[in-house]
Amino acid sequence: VYKRQGVYTVLHSFTSDIEGTSVNAAPVLVGSKLYGITEDKGLYGGGSVWSYDLATNSFSIEAQLGYENGKNPLSGLVLNPVNNELNYSIEQTANGAKGGINSFDASSNSYNNVSNYSDNDIQTVINKPIYYNNKTFVITQLASNAITTAVFGVAEIDINTGDVIGTIIPIAPDADPTKLLNSIVSTNIVQEGSMLYGGTHGSLFSFDLATMTSSTLHTFSSTKEGDASDGISMTGDMIYGFNTHGGTNSNGTIFSYNLTSNTFAILEETPSNSSYRGIISSGNYLFTVKLDSTVGYSIASMDLTANAPVFSSVASIDSTTIGFQPGPNLAEYNGVVYGIMNDGGTNNLGGIFKLETSTSTLSQVLNFDETTGFYSFNTELLITPAEDPQGLNDNDGMGNIYVYPNPSSGIYTIAIEDIKEFSLYNNLGTLLFTKEGTSEVNLTNYSSGLYIIKVTTTKGEVTEKLIKE
Repeated sequence: VYKRQGVYTVLHSFTSDIEGTSVNAAPVLVGSKLYGITEDKGLYGGGSVWSYDLATNSFSIEAQLGYENGKNPLSGLVLNPVNNELNYSIEQTANGAKGGINSFDASSNSYNNVSNYSDNDIQTVINKPIYYNNKTFVITQLASNAITTAVFGVAEIDINTGDVIGTIIPIAPDADPTKLLNSIVSTNIVQEGSMLYGGTHGSLFSFDLATMTSSTLHTFSSTKEGDASDGISMTGDMIYGFNTHGGTNSNGTIFSYNLTSNTFAILEETPSNSSYRGIISSGNYLFTVKLDSTVGYSIASMDLTANAPVFSSVASIDSTTIGFQPGPNLAEYNGVVYGIMNDGGTNNLGGIFKLETSTSTLSQVLNFDETTGFYSFNTELLITPAEDPQGLNDNDGMGNIYVYPNPSSGIYTIAIEDIKEFSLYNNLGTLLFTKEGTSEVNLTNYSSGLYIIKVTTTKGEVTEKLIKE
């Protein structure tokens, strides 16, 4: 566990198998404490739940995991908005070979196996629990007897019993059995209110948790548009992503999908000598890590306002100082893009880099070594200002804004002049959406809890917290 505030600091080193190994998911910040999971080892061989108190600089193992209480947590922790407990999916328990949902109550330091999945149609749950409207959902690989039109589906789970409520709804189904593999979910999942968005090997899809309805937004034409979608990023009503196969160059494509007009567009054919890893939006640009077989790695950007946008390298990556073998996840905060390299760098163990998008300045935040840990192949990044974890005081000298009513059941009005746009973030700092030229904020379809709004005006930026009842 580490932080960066001008100087790199190791908060805690997982030095023994007793504490657990494979700390791959982003921690969750609750008050002054970071909570996270390890996926393997620990006292009982099933990982652990840990905490680190930023106020006292103290590390604790909150729960040792094994068959009796659920082993091998998946994809990290998520805060349940109903009871403010930390929930996570587990692969297997003594009473549930299919796994289940565990919880940790940070206020009382109590741990509980909430439920075990029991439906015969569930093969393997692949993600942390998803919450909407006080309901719990999971994405599951369907059992072989249930696979008819799709490989994966969304299930609403009774949090008390682990039973599936209703039926499991297939994701991006296709009645043609020869196209079954096209339904394999292959990207990250983005949630906006009741809506889930993602990509499969053969399509872009949305899933409405309010109506339990799966929709195929676009089916890829492999020869022209590519297939095997490998990552998406969302800004407002736009989905951006890339395919890794197919297309005119047989090397994939960069694409966009407009949710308002329901239009799909190829932004760029991936050159035959190139490949991309990770994708994130910042302002009017997309950023990725590009590998050119001739010149090596670089950070590339795409101007989305251009008539024929393409990824162009803006900063070369020196494998001996920055590293190579990029991880699948990029993160953005305040115009700075962050990412992880899994090899190379000063110590040949990878590290963390950042790109100042305004100046295209690339620098190394950290070179991994034996002390810090290394090979963070699937690591997620949690970015928060060190002195202000929710970013509430980043107001560029503009003073405060007034957002009313606050709290609200869903509709807010921003009282400030010359609004250009605003961006809404959840309490973990994840961007949910951006809107331009309006003073109305609509959170009707979002769960109760704390949100952060960043308003951009002609004079600068100002942030405020919103409470959704």
